[in-house]
Amino acid sequence: MLFFCKYTENNLNNQIFYRKLTIGNAAIADCSFFNLSDIYSKQYIKIIMSWLFESNRWKHLVGGILIGAGANTVYCAAYAGIGVASALEFKDKLWGGQWDWIDWSLTVLGVVIGYASRFGILTLL
Repeated sequence: MLFFCKYTENNLNNQIFYRKLTIGNAAIADCSFFNLSDIYSKQYIKIIMSWLFESNRWKHLVGGILIGAGANTVYCAAYAGIGVASALEFKDKLWGGQWDWIDWSLTVLGVVIGYASRFGILTLL
């Protein structure tokens, strides 16, 4: 089942209006609207980039992408990605730190992105 919002575009104001959050064909709730220029503004990009560079989160994401790109199957990507992410966080815990679920999630997300990129490129070839 997919969650998505049906939308209409207003090109004059560069806005997208989301009407209903749906699962399949069943409407659940109204969605709000937002201005596309807000998403791409430099302020939000700076916030995201500062968040990624905090605690070396970008290294977890890039490492996960490399693991996912090198995996031959989904199972290989899943086992390697979850194993490496867990080992990295366990190492942090052994050295006196705390388990960081955000770093763990970014590593696994990187694996998904890397494997999806590999699968997409190989499918196109």
